[in-house]
Amino acid sequence: MREPPSENAEQLDENDLFIIRTAFEEQIIPRLKLYNARIGTMPCDFAGERYGKWLLYFRSQGETFEITGFEYDEDVSSIDL
Repeated sequence: MREPPSENAEQLDENDLFIIRTAFEEQIIPRLKLYNARIGTMPCDFAGERYGKWLLYFRSQGETFEITGFEYDEDVSSIDL
């Protein structure tokens, strides 16, 4: 069972980051490789509905991808990969 995000909705704690990074590696990186992505921004709802207001910035790093930052945005909308 996943833990809820930290009480301050505009801050991610270490547990939140672990959940998002793990889901990114398992679910998103294979799709990014399929689409030959290099750099981008996407909502974090893939890690759970509770992270849907967070944006993740990423870039390619050799054969994989790295997360370069996060941003909280009340107006973010979901995308379907």
